[in-house]
Amino acid sequence: RFTVLRQVAKETMDSQTLIGLDAKRADYKIENVKFTQYFTDDGNAIHENWWKDADTFGLPSSHGCAGLRPDDAQRFWDFGQVGMPVIVHQ
Repeated sequence: RFTVLRQVAKETMDSQTLIGLDAKRADYKIENVKFTQYFTDDGNAIHENWWKDADTFGLPSSHGCAGLRPDDAQRFWDFGQVGMPVIVHQ
């Protein structure tokens, strides 16, 4: 159980912000990531994932984020607000 801590309308995400084991395994820089809603202090978020193949949504492929199709990310952004509950099921 988490809550949305902060929202960023558009940003660049890169592996330089990762810590620990993920930082050693990752090397990426993705510009123009929209509708990011962070729910942990170490960078886990719900955000647009425009670069992902549509056939792979729902498969693990992240460093802790929930990447969404652009229209779904926009919908969550319009609905969401700081303090909104985020419940993660594994």
